[in-house]
Amino acid sequence: MLAGQILVGVLAATIVAGGLWGLRLAVKRGRGSAPTDASGSDFKVRPLSFVIELAPERPSVEIRLQAVNNLSRPVTLAELKISPLSMYGVPDISNVPLADDGILVPARGTQVVACRRNLLEAEARALRQLTGKHRASCSLVAKARHNRREYIYGPVAGIPLEGKIKRHGPAL
Repeated sequence: MLAGQILVGVLAATIVAGGLWGLRLAVKRGRGSAPTDASGSDFKVRPLSFVIELAPERPSVEIRLQAVNNLSRPVTLAELKISPLSMYGVPDISNVPLADDGILVPARGTQVVACRRNLLEAEARALRQLTGKHRASCSLVAKARHNRREYIYGPVAGIPLEGKIKRHGPAL
């Protein structure tokens, strides 16, 4: 009887250990969900700064980011979306897409990239009261690819960043 209980205990421990090993392997191969902001991630994106240009003819927002590739092979940044960029006292700026498609991030390297879009008239009007340096936060999601394998970073929310608002020419 005691031998049977020991056998069941050993069998249960083996099943649990095998399940944990399989989960670790699935996450390592990109088939499971891993922590999105772990410092050891294979691929991640870090916001660097933002600039809001309040030019009369075409007001715009640009957010500069650093794509980090810890893999031993290059990846192509397929998608990067910022939504929203939030600053105190003004409406959020939503849906700021990647400015250029297909940016190559070298193996075990980094690449500075930009998300950019023109501001709507209502957004520019709300922002014209501000100038100079400001703090903001943003949420982002990014996808990179190597051959058929896809690497996803995010969604990550509340990332702090600093930037500036520039006004050019006559007030809007």
